[in-house]
Amino acid sequence: MNFFIFTKHHKASSLHTFCGFTLIELLVVIAVIGILSTIILSALSDARDKAERANAVTELKSLRDAIFTLELDTGVMVGGLALDTCAANDEYSFEPTSPECGGGLICNTARLYPSGATYTYPSSWNGPYVSEAALLDPWGNYYLFDYDIHCGDSGNAIPSEKCNGNTGEVVGVTSAGPDGDFFTYNDNEVSVVCPQ
Repeated sequence: MNFFIFTKHHKASSLHTFCGFTLIELLVVIAVIGILSTIILSALSDARDKAERANAVTELKSLRDAIFTLELDTGVMVGGLALDTCAANDEYSFEPTSPECGGGLICNTARLYPSGATYTYPSSWNGPYVSEAALLDPWGNYYLFDYDIHCGDSGNAIPSEKCNGNTGEVVGVTSAGPDGDFFTYNDNEVSVVCPQ
C-alpha cells in the first residue's frame, strides 16, 4: 500500500504586523500611571488631613460648650475652681473612665493631673454633658482641658491663629494633633474657654 503525504507550502509574507506594545512603551505608560497615582494620593491625603483638623475644631467647640453648660449647672469650672478662674495651672484629661470622668463631663468627678486629687461636683451636676466618643480627637487621643495653654509665635507655643488669635496663656481644650504629642505645638488644635 502506498501512502502519499500532501503538504502545502506557504509563501512567507514580507510584511510583519505587530499586535502589541514595545517594552519601552509599556514602561512609559507604567511610569505615567505611577506619577498620576502619587499626585492623586497626595491630594487625597491633604484633603483627609484638612477634614480631620476641621472635625477636631468642631469637636473642640462642642466640648467648650459642654464645659460652659457644666459651669452653668454647678457654678464651678472644670476641677471645681471658681468661675472665671483663669490663672490656675491644672490640667484635666478627658479620659472618660473613672476617676477622670471626662473632667466632669461624663460623671460628677474629675481627677487633677498630675497630682491625682479627685474633685466631686455639687449635686446640681446634671450630666453627662457629652458622649464618651466625643472625648476622643480624630487621631484617637483624648482631649485635654488645660488652664495654661501657651499661644503665640515662639517655638514652644501653639500658633496664635489656632488659639482664636490669642497670645500668651489661655484656658482651653486642646488636641494633641496627628502626632499625639501635646508638646509638638505646631499641629495642636485649641478651643479657648477664656483668655488670660
